[in-house]
Amino acid sequence: MKVGVSGTQKGITAYQTHRVFDLLDAWDWSQLHHGNCVGADEEIAFIALEMRGYTSLLEKKQIVIAHPTIHKQQSEKSYFDEIRPNFPPLVRNHNIVDAVQRMIICPGGIYTLRSGTWATFRYAVKRHKIIHLIPPEEGFNLRLPEQYG
Repeated sequence: MKVGVSGTQKGITAYQTHRVFDLLDAWDWSQLHHGNCVGADEEIAFIALEMRGYTSLLEKKQIVIAHPTIHKQQSEKSYFDEIRPNFPPLVRNHNIVDAVQRMIICPGGIYTLRSGTWATFRYAVKRHKIIHLIPPEEGFNLRLPEQYG
C-alpha cells in the first residue's frame, strides 16, 4: 500500500506521533510519500525510516519518497530513499495524494481554508482517498464543516 502524509510545519504532537506509529505499524505499506518540508513531513518520514530499520518491516521493501517544493521551508534532513522533482506547494500536495491509496493528515488545529494541510485534506476527499485524520490531541474538535463530518 502507498501512504501519503501531510501536516503542519510546526511538527506533530506526541498524540499524533503515537497514532502515526500505530497506523504504519499495522499497515503493510510499501511507500510513504511526504512533502520534504520541515515539521510533520520530516518527523513522520523519520518515524517510517526508524520503524523500517528496527523492525521486521525491512523485509517488506518499504521506501520513503520525498516530493519537495520550490520554496525554502524544505527539510535539510535527508529522510527519504527517493526524491521527486520540485513543484509549487499546491501541485506538490496534489502529486502526493495522486500517488497513494491512503493519506495520514496531521493538522495543527481546527479546520481552516488558508492551510496547506487542510487543502491537501480537501483534495484527498475529492479524489476519494482513504483518509486518517489525526487531531493534535485525543478528543480535539477539529470543527470540520458538515460535508466532511
